[in-house]
Amino acid sequence: MLVPVGPSFFLMPLCCILILEIAGIRKELESVAAYEEVVWCQRSKDLWQKEGDRNTGFFHRRASHSFQTNRTTKIKSLAGDWVTSDDGIKPCFISHFEKVYESSRTLIEHSQRDGALTTSCGR
Repeated sequence: MLVPVGPSFFLMPLCCILILEIAGIRKELESVAAYEEVVWCQRSKDLWQKEGDRNTGFFHRRASHSFQTNRTTKIKSLAGDWVTSDDGIKPCFISHFEKVYESSRTLIEHSQRDGALTTSCGR
């Protein structure tokens, strides 16, 4: 952080200039630490922020462990086969949700045709 330069700047002893610079850096560091704590809190899904716990090593390991365990390593395809490769899992998810939304769209089309749905969403 740069210290603003004014006429009194040149009259200050070097130690005062360094103290001002250290204070500015300390304030910036606190701001970054607060931001990092918010980011980790959003990942935690626990009550640690309510309890006032800082980003400790335990907390970091817990959040990192959740990231590692919240992965899909295998999925059953529509054909009933298990797919374990990363390249195969993505298309299985896509085909599943395409099928889900296709059936939903068909139901909506039939309902509209039969006059069951209104354009005002029932209001």
